[in-house]
Amino acid sequence: MASSRCQIFPRRGERAVSPLIRVQGSHAEVGTQIGVACRAAIRRVTTISAEQLPAGRSLGDQLALASKYRLATQELLPWLLTELDATADEAGVDRDILFAVSVEEIWPGRDTTARVPTPAFRGCTDLAATSPATLGQRTLIGHNNDLPSSTQQDVSAIEWRVDGQPTVFSLGVGPWLSAAWNDTGLSITGNELAANDERIGVPRLLLMTAVTRASSLKEAQALAIHASRASSYNWLLADADGLVVELEGSATAVAELRVDDRGLLHHENHYVDPSMHAFERSAHHADRSNVRRERVSQLLSALEPGAVTPAHLRAILSDHENAPESICRHAASEHDMETVFWAIADPKARQVTYGLRPPCIPGAETYLFD
Repeated sequence: MASSRCQIFPRRGERAVSPLIRVQGSHAEVGTQIGVACRAAIRRVTTISAEQLPAGRSLGDQLALASKYRLATQELLPWLLTELDATADEAGVDRDILFAVSVEEIWPGRDTTARVPTPAFRGCTDLAATSPATLGQRTLIGHNNDLPSSTQQDVSAIEWRVDGQPTVFSLGVGPWLSAAWNDTGLSITGNELAANDERIGVPRLLLMTAVTRASSLKEAQALAIHASRASSYNWLLADADGLVVELEGSATAVAELRVDDRGLLHHENHYVDPSMHAFERSAHHADRSNVRRERVSQLLSALEPGAVTPAHLRAILSDHENAPESICRHAASEHDMETVFWAIADPKARQVTYGLRPPCIPGAETYLFD
């Protein structure tokens, strides 16, 4: 039986910001280890103030509502609740509150200028480049993750070795994963959307964990758009064979997008497929997200075919034009949105280059699957 104690190792790289967390064993064991390693972050996220609650709803109301999402999760992903409950117990927080903050759908969403910190945020930019944009049939995935600056201290890089499942490398806050890759060559990134058809079901944030444990792109795709989902992210999925698929979803609909004839694809935080426009909850939010989209399109159009490299993607992820709606964001206060981590992945090489800071800051770490 694997030890119930996690291992924390220094990262390889020029500027190690915090250690790489490695957990292994059964679902209960890795949950316990996450509770140990990420206790401070988990306690911060599960400390809910009155201003974070939806208008007219008490914490008790919020927990009662979350319990309905838990029932849906128990039916589809019972193992995931085993992990979460073990995490809560070891971190010394209430199981119901830990689950409730995992349900983004029941918290007030925030734009990039909102001042009240809640567990749900909108941000991120994703890029994909494959042949003919790259040389030698190479596929590259780039991702910027935008969260309030106050969360920077809680972002962790974690290696998950769960019995019977693929090895996963993830970036996120505690048990909540924002981007991940596994040793089958699967890459899972994406960005948040604001749909108007959210419903009770399996929270999208927890579906993210399930998708990271998939053994193929087909399995990942099926989980991402599972019929019992409460809502959906825009999912950018890629594999070691060079397949790239984007799933622009809501709770009840999905559009499948592919790279263009140049081998390029990118996405921000609004619906771009015409069939999904009716699901956009905020035209104002979509307009702001589109500022980044137009800038990414401009930068990608300047790239020469067959020459796109990780350095090109990082340069785009580091762009500051149109701040504060820039691709690379910097906060003026702890409540403002900031790019708290970035990553560029080569699924075929099973390599992830990343930094727990904005991409414009020199230095990087590398994770390479065995």
